[in-house]
Amino acid sequence: MDVVWDIYINLLASLIAFVIAYEMVLYVSFSLHRYEDEIKVSYKNSDMEKQYGQNYLQKVEINNLNVEVYCEPLLKYGEYTDIIVDDDPDRHFELDTFIKSQAFELLAAHSKSKSVHDTTVRLYDFVKPTKENGYTAVMRFGRSSYLAHLLTNRVLDYPLKGDITIRSLYENTDTLTELRYAKMSNHLGINALVFVGNNERRMLLVPRRGKDATVVKNGVTASMALRLKMDTFENKYASKLTKDYIVRDCIEENIASAIKISKDDWQKIANKIQIVFLGLARDIYEGGKPTLFYAVDLNITEEEYWNMYHISPTEERGIDEVEEIMLAQWESIEVKNSLLSAYMHLCTEQFQLPFISDIKGKKTVEQHQRTRKIITAKKSYSFEQNLISNIWFYQQYLTRNGH
Repeated sequence: MDVVWDIYINLLASLIAFVIAYEMVLYVSFSLHRYEDEIKVSYKNSDMEKQYGQNYLQKVEINNLNVEVYCEPLLKYGEYTDIIVDDDPDRHFELDTFIKSQAFELLAAHSKSKSVHDTTVRLYDFVKPTKENGYTAVMRFGRSSYLAHLLTNRVLDYPLKGDITIRSLYENTDTLTELRYAKMSNHLGINALVFVGNNERRMLLVPRRGKDATVVKNGVTASMALRLKMDTFENKYASKLTKDYIVRDCIEENIASAIKISKDDWQKIANKIQIVFLGLARDIYEGGKPTLFYAVDLNITEEEYWNMYHISPTEERGIDEVEEIMLAQWESIEVKNSLLSAYMHLCTEQFQLPFISDIKGKKTVEQHQRTRKIITAKKSYSFEQNLISNIWFYQQYLTRNGH
């Protein structure tokens, strides 16, 4: 009897040990998900100040609260007369030899992030508009890859040995390396603030990313925050960028998927869109990665948007996929202690798989049914710094137009 009892005790102890070990693994995994972004790149203004001082520091007032962000504006609304786009699809970015030698270790830093193997558009040179060139801006593009992005801009502060990082080796002064000499992938990003409603009740679409996003895991971004994708315009533009695509078309071709409405629904409201190209800037946190900024007004009510909003539970999940989109009252947005707070109308959707009996009494899954619940509450999230840069550009635009 004592032997049997000892066996039970040992089995129970083993089970308890297994449960504890499993919980520890889950905790460590959760912590790695949560802190991976901070290990790869510092998005702290205090760290930027140590290296760049007041260089590139922009100040923006968001609903009576002063917020700071580091970015280098290259092009702003109203400060140019024309844009020339010089695109060479055959000009491919080559990774530095040292970065290549550290590729496996640098990629390991992204173990909790989803990745893709895509061609990206690289801004390799920019000519600012001046009086001498007739206030004409020139953008020169080539090609890079998302892999190169993960090995450069998106892993700048990951410690290789001691205090050696990609930033300390290639971006170690108080000013950014000029684009044409940069060792970073520097692919082009798109950031847009998308509004619905009217002047009396203006609502900003605020997406929240998932836990496997490459940056700002479980945090919020601008309404559209994505890389300029080659596959969206390859046929229409014969693989070459144009001014029209930069100024407007990249928004029109990507907005439906970004704000989670179907292409059919988008066609119904496509003529109700107003797009303002706000400018171009380099992201200091990510070593000078360029981003295009926009403001977009959809002349529809928030109810009309909710009726079109849909995140499918069965569609394939892409990189930096949006988990949910919230509507925030523009006047309620606050930024405190690196968290963005706002009164958000959170639209939650619950999907059910009802079993439908056929004529033989067998149960089959007929279709997805969804129920929607809108909750109004003040919520706080970590945010992507480019969201603040976008708000800065937008306020520059409003000031210039007397708003």
